[in-house]
Amino acid sequence: MEKKRAIDEMIKTWELEDNVVVDPILALLHEQVIEHERKMLERGENVVWVTDLLRCSQKRIFEEKLGLVQMPTFEMLHGVIVHEGLEILCFTKFGWAKEVEFEKEVEDRDLYEQTELGEKLVHEAVEGRVWKVHGRVDMCDGKRIYEIKTLSVIPSAEVSEHYRRQCEFLNWLADADECMLIELSHTGYRKTIIREKATEEDVLRAIIEFKAPRWAWECRYCQYSRWCQYKVAG
Repeated sequence: MEKKRAIDEMIKTWELEDNVVVDPILALLHEQVIEHERKMLERGENVVWVTDLLRCSQKRIFEEKLGLVQMPTFEMLHGVIVHEGLEILCFTKFGWAKEVEFEKEVEDRDLYEQTELGEKLVHEAVEGRVWKVHGRVDMCDGKRIYEIKTLSVIPSAEVSEHYRRQCEFLNWLADADECMLIELSHTGYRKTIIREKATEEDVLRAIIEFKAPRWAWECRYCQYSRWCQYKVAG
């Protein structure tokens, strides 16, 4: 409750300072972003989101200790507009469900890795611990799910490993046959079907593994980077 109260006060401050959120449309877009941030901050014990499996482990620690909410950028607001527009259009024309949330439980267990000397225990399970994994897909049509990404430019290279892994985790979480990754920019459009599915062990390893940063580019966009001992140039 204290974190929620602090977030509400922060939003009121944004509404008053520098005309940041005085327009009702901008206020609506900001609230869309902030609501997701709220959920991330107010999670219960042993609750993880699919996004946690794909990002810096230290960032989650900062969030839990400091409770700072990231100020929405116009890039983020543009993403909200594109997502909402495409989701509503596809719901209206095709009847696809939008913003569908899923949850699965993963029991903690011992994890091993293979070495030259044989198997090595890298994680010892905590008896009775169960992780609750949450995630949300942008659109869902039966056993096919959709993930929308807004970019400044569609890269000529194949889909990034980050996006591919996200689709694999979502396929596992939603028990989907495939994930249609849709990449949109003002100069292009690309669709990629991802049929690979993560395993429960993949998910548990991603939960347990401490990796900071998980991707070299994360530090450039992280509001905690000025305090972080793991910050890298990338």
